[in-house]
Amino acid sequence: MSNWELWIEFDDGSTGRTMYRDGQKARDAFDDYSDPDVKPKSVRTVWLVVDEGNKRFVADGEYPKSWSLESKPDREEKA
Repeated sequence: MSNWELWIEFDDGSTGRTMYRDGQKARDAFDDYSDPDVKPKSVRTVWLVVDEGNKRFVADGEYPKSWSLESKPDREEKA
């Protein structure tokens, strides 16, 4: 079973993430946060990450150069 995570980097450099069990809900949230007309002004970048057991894959969005969270996705091909 896959977990979907929405990773967000804010303008102040802080990061956050939200976990989803439903891939479609995660993709919908990613689309909203990626849309410049919809996303909050404080959001700099957003990534959709798929967590499958002990591996994480960047599904959408450019892979970040650095993270301020302890748990970081592995660099893998896009899911």
